[in-house]
Amino acid sequence: MSARRVTEIALGVAMAVAIGLIVAATDGQGFAVDELYYYGRVALKEGALVHYASPFSPEYLLAPFNGHLALGGRFVYETVFATVGAHYTVFAVINALGICASAGLLSVFARRRVGDVAALAPALLVLFLGIAREQFLWPLDFNTSVALATGLAAILCLQ
Repeated sequence: MSARRVTEIALGVAMAVAIGLIVAATDGQGFAVDELYYYGRVALKEGALVHYASPFSPEYLLAPFNGHLALGGRFVYETVFATVGAHYTVFAVINALGICASAGLLSVFARRRVGDVAALAPALLVLFLGIAREQFLWPLDFNTSVALATGLAAILCLQ
């Protein structure tokens, strides 16, 4: 079996373990303070809390979140709420998939530069995040993991 195939299998197993750990670590958790804004469909507008009745209205989707555009995050939350309800495990799985996509794309990016076996190391670091483990425990951060994955995908496409 080739080194590439062995590292792909190892990365796949590591991804499965990471998903299991993320889902287990978030079992029993509920929405955090920042996520309650999404859950309640509220946003701060000119210092006042505003409730939006329509979940997919441009006014709500484009309303600032802590001064930031949160279009993608709001859209994902509202889509999950509309399709499966407010099940927190779904958000943990979305976060885990974003982390796995980032690790897989980083592996491809690194493989082109350092070879198959060495490319496994940075991918495993992203999967298990070490000191940044709060990424596992707070699914609201799927914005970060998905942004990393799409950025890596864009770089790979440009190459």
